[in-house]
Amino acid sequence: MADAEHAWQAALAGAGEATPDERIARTAHEGALTARALATAGMPGTLDLPMSLVVVGEDAWLHLPVELFSSLAIEIRASSPFRQTRVIGYADGYAGYVVDADADADRIGGYETASSLFDQAGVRILVDASIDLLRQTHDELR
Repeated sequence: MADAEHAWQAALAGAGEATPDERIARTAHEGALTARALATAGMPGTLDLPMSLVVVGEDAWLHLPVELFSSLAIEIRASSPFRQTRVIGYADGYAGYVVDADADADRIGGYETASSLFDQAGVRILVDASIDLLRQTHDELR
């Protein structure tokens, strides 16, 4: 965390104003603060998340209580058997950010990555369950 704060302060001092580099460094610092708070919060090891699906004709709206990185929403949409599928976050609650493996590995997501409650195994469970719900519902309606 001290490294993230130092990088942020150095970026701010070097620029003298808010710049993209300063913003990236600041969000990394904010993420470190959030990660520290989560580490001591006594969070449960698993979460039960509601998912809902609305189908109108050949179109589907998948509602999830998270904010998915767009690459994950694209993966879900590409695997859906519906003509069009919309993945909608912030529905039925909010359990934070869900980041893809690249952002998680490189820690390029700033505060989103550091503050996510989901490890990559949990991300896969959520994405796979979303795809399964879409496919099962599609099959049941046919």
